[in-house]
Formats: sequence, C-alpha cells, structure tokens
Amino acid sequence: YEFGDHGGLIVMAKDRESTNEILYSWNEGMSWKSIPLKGMTDVTNVITEPKSTSPKFVLYGSRKGAGVLVHLDFESLHMKKCQGFESGGNALSAYELWSPGDGGSQQCLLGRKVQYT
Repeated sequence: YEFGDHGGLIVMAKDRESTNEILYSWNEGMSWKSIPLKGMTDVTNVITEPKSTSPKFVLYGSRKGAGVLVHLDFESLHMKKCQGFESGGNALSAYELWSPGDGGSQQCLLGRKVQYT
C-alpha cells in the first residue's frame, strides 16, 4: 500500500498472491473502490514520490513471468472540494471539530479548552 495526495489517498494491492485489481480509498479506508488490472498480476510494490503529495503512483510486479509497470493517475478521480470550513462539526460540513484533552471526560488541556477545525 502507499499514501498519496498529502495522505488523503490510500492505494493498495494484494502482495502475497496474484490479483487483477487495485484498491483505493479517499476516506481513510472507510470505503474502497476497485480499478481492474489487465490480467492477473503479482504485485511487488505500489510507490509514489517521496513526499506522498502526488495523486500519481507506479505499481510494479510481474505477469506471466514478465516485468510489469502500471502508471496510476488519480488526478481525475479526486474527491469533490471540501466545503463548510466555517461550520465544522455540522452535518453539511466536510470538516470536523477537534479538541485536545487529557483522555478523560474533560475536553481541556493545561486549563484551556480549544477547538480546531
């Protein structure tokens, strides 16, 4: 597996057996979508550029004894633009509210209660 697009995209494939699909998720693995490969492939690895900021990946492995490279470009499959920054925590917002806490019932840290969007 590999992370891309600043951590917003996960791409993975089976690596212990042949596979005919790539799986990807835009929502932290809560749901997955499949992209078919052109035949059963023994996947060695899925990679992206070192800082994981790109939505482009390379899968490498073998098929019927020959080496295979597959370029995966998720640029056009990008999720819709996030909306609702000002109303984080609202059901219509794509953003969540988060408060640091001590792990107990108190949502404060060092005597302060702060919320981040």
